[in-house]
Amino acid sequence: MCLKQGEGLLNEAPKCWSLTKSMRRIFKLGSGLAPQMSNAEFLIILGELLYPAGISPGEFETLRIKLGDRTYKRRRFASRLLENKINDFQHQLEFHQEPPDSFWLMGNRNWQKISKMDWEAKAATLNLDLSAQQASIQSPRLNFSHSGCYTVSAIASLYKGGKYIEKFLTNITSQTIFDRSELIIIDANSPDREGELIAEFQKYYPNIIYKRMDYQVGIYEAWNIGIGLARGDYITNTNLDDLRSSDSFNLQASVLQKHSFVDVVYQDFLYTIDSKLGYDDVALMDCKSELPIATPNNMLMFNSPHNAPMWRKQLHKELGFFDTDFKSAGDYEFWLRCLTHHKTFFKINDPHIVYFKNPEGISTKPDTVGVIECQRIQKRYRPQLLSKYLKMPYADFINVLGGRPGFFKSKRYYDEVQKQLVRLPR
Repeated sequence: MCLKQGEGLLNEAPKCWSLTKSMRRIFKLGSGLAPQMSNAEFLIILGELLYPAGISPGEFETLRIKLGDRTYKRRRFASRLLENKINDFQHQLEFHQEPPDSFWLMGNRNWQKISKMDWEAKAATLNLDLSAQQASIQSPRLNFSHSGCYTVSAIASLYKGGKYIEKFLTNITSQTIFDRSELIIIDANSPDREGELIAEFQKYYPNIIYKRMDYQVGIYEAWNIGIGLARGDYITNTNLDDLRSSDSFNLQASVLQKHSFVDVVYQDFLYTIDSKLGYDDVALMDCKSELPIATPNNMLMFNSPHNAPMWRKQLHKELGFFDTDFKSAGDYEFWLRCLTHHKTFFKINDPHIVYFKNPEGISTKPDTVGVIECQRIQKRYRPQLLSKYLKMPYADFINVLGGRPGFFKSKRYYDEVQKQLVRLPR
């Protein structure tokens, strides 16, 4: 594909990326025009131009193997990659144009998609009558007594949550360690008068803190306000339309108490498309995520801790608060900020949180704020998190590992490291 054809293709997908002067320069890069530039440097520049979020470690390694060590392939390689990325963009448009009542299981290796029909069929096999289901809402515990010790501070941002608030309050106050916790609700000037019901719960639970703002604050501003009020050693965010098992706080806090090196704990989660179902019924449906471990490599592609993690409040004294310039991805920015400061993430494999796939929630189409913000964040942190070893020529990398060039058949650096680790005990 020539440069002119590339411009034509890009015009057909104007929301993907534009052909810049830098892109024209990339097409001219050949073995004679930039001999001082290594293929690794060439791929990083190419990735910055062709990938909206920059090139991920996995993508970088795949392209490095395809390009090989020969610089004369660069122009043709860039041309083909441009064409492939445009085709990929068209595929992404189709991928994200899904009905609001269907969802992909996040991180699932088989890319499993669950539709409303699938959901109803599975409910039928479990004898769950979805039309009649309504999660039981218990009365406040009249004999509740707080210990005076604050281990966990749970923060909730509230806006137009009237239809979820009673179920939410019942769920959170049923936590097994709620007598060592507090719930901080920041009302972003909601019109639904949720404060009246919250006041009733406060009569029995003095550890429910309610603060109503006189203007509509964003979610991350609300979280920051809540963190400023928090008395607990550990912070977690709680969404009004999600659910937790009764031991959820305890499972997360126990990890942080037992392992002093852990800074953030997160978990796989269960999906539901029916807000009426209680936790036990959703658990029976067993539609759950398969989140990858939070490493710099994985986190540049995937926000694993995105759903109700728990973290040490001390992190905010060291690294600052959530960036309120973001509308949807401020938590992702904070987790990447943590990684650049070598903070440790811990995953609980057993899900204990329910994520409601809310059809009225933020869309995940390619041109929405959340996706665009994630791409900006990835571009910001990628230079700090992309390993310097990925940029090495294959022979130099093997030498660092203490092996011999050509000893391994695969030239994927990840595979080489794994093989060397297996050899260590020998």
